[in-house]
Amino acid sequence: MGAFAGEDQGEYVFKIATDTENNVIAPGLYVSAAVHFGDHTINQGAGVYDIFLAKLGTGVLGVSQVPQSNSFIIYPNPMGSETNIYLDEPSVSSATVIITDALGRKIKTYDFKGQLLTIKRDNLEAGNYFIKVIDDKGNVEIKKLLVQ
Repeated sequence: MGAFAGEDQGEYVFKIATDTENNVIAPGLYVSAAVHFGDHTINQGAGVYDIFLAKLGTGVLGVSQVPQSNSFIIYPNPMGSETNIYLDEPSVSSATVIITDALGRKIKTYDFKGQLLTIKRDNLEAGNYFIKVIDDKGNVEIKKLLVQ
């Protein structure tokens, strides 16, 4: 039942949102004697589809930032028989390049030293791919690659 646990038959949370004061709000309904939200509990006698609106206080909702590298260049893009990845940052001496398809599946991984990597098309089918470069300092950058 996820983060929201009803004691009897379950609950249905329709949406998690924040109000203008950054309080987390969870509206929904439940068929149970109580609904638990972590340390918070809504007690209600056994009911049939009781409606609730839980105000859970302030909290930060978000994702921490991933450091961004200065840049890399993909050329040619669109890719024919091969393409090059050029690390446009002189202080970077090595990197990992990961190619994923549009669904996020890892297709190929390359570890290389220097600033230039040539990638052969091999079995890459025509379509959209993503190139993720992680340099030796832990910086990450992602760009789109079109294979013709």
